[in-house]
Amino acid sequence: MRIINNLDAIIEDFEEYIESEESNWSESRQDKDQFLRENFFDRDALTELDEGVISQLLHKLWAYQFWSSKDYILDDMLESGIDTIRREFDTLFFNNLSSSTA
Repeated sequence: MRIINNLDAIIEDFEEYIESEESNWSESRQDKDQFLRENFFDRDALTELDEGVISQLLHKLWAYQFWSSKDYILDDMLESGIDTIRREFDTLFFNNLSSSTA
């Protein structure tokens, strides 16, 4: 029971945090969600994916903020070619859709 009580306290603290004026967590989350829906979770938009959108994605990633050298990540991704990146994102997000409708 002590674990559940501790978890309840943590959840309560988090809820207070995201509702506080100091937190822009909700706005940030909505911004990220909209970006992903518009650029990655829409198959037509995914065909238009370009270097700029990939760069925006990397900058929106929370962990990306902690890396000291950031440009090499984008450069490494682009070495595969933009068509390969599009195809891999398509497989990641839409592969199961094709097989589940068959």
